[in-house]
Amino acid sequence: MSDMNQVLMNLLMGGQGGGNVEQMLNENDDLDPMTRMLVSQALSGSRDQADDENDEDEDDRPSRRRRAIDRLRARFEIMQQQIEDMQWQIEEMEDQNEALAAALGACYLCWGEDSECPECQGKGKPGSILPDRSLFRKWILPAVRTAQAAAQQRLKHKTDSKPKPEEPKNA
Repeated sequence: MSDMNQVLMNLLMGGQGGGNVEQMLNENDDLDPMTRMLVSQALSGSRDQADDENDEDEDDRPSRRRRAIDRLRARFEIMQQQIEDMQWQIEEMEDQNEALAAALGACYLCWGEDSECPECQGKGKPGSILPDRSLFRKWILPAVRTAQAAAQQRLKHKTDSKPKPEEPKNA
């Protein structure tokens, strides 16, 4: 079982050994920041609930624990769905970034702005390589045509709005 799975299992088991979960979070440097934040939030919520539960009668402990576990599981499912949604959005944006970079003939990692880029060493600005013809037609040409049409409209509007020179009056 991975460290992350172990952290989540400890969390879902009713916060048993909450200190162990916190210790695992502190010791596990390879957790991504988003996961670390979500687990920390879940832990703080379970600590708040535990404080509230300590104030109640001890006769009700098993059912309170069950409710706390159910709430944590529900939170976990929501957070897991949010993470999946964010990962999907990131993948979609990466795909669009790669397509646009190819359409412009640019490095898909840094667009020529990172001298330490493993792909282009900072030399991948738009136009640095031959653009992908079909992607250029799909993504760039429509924008160029719209910009040209707008420029022609402005030019036509300027010439139409200029006052016409008056003809000389014959005496």
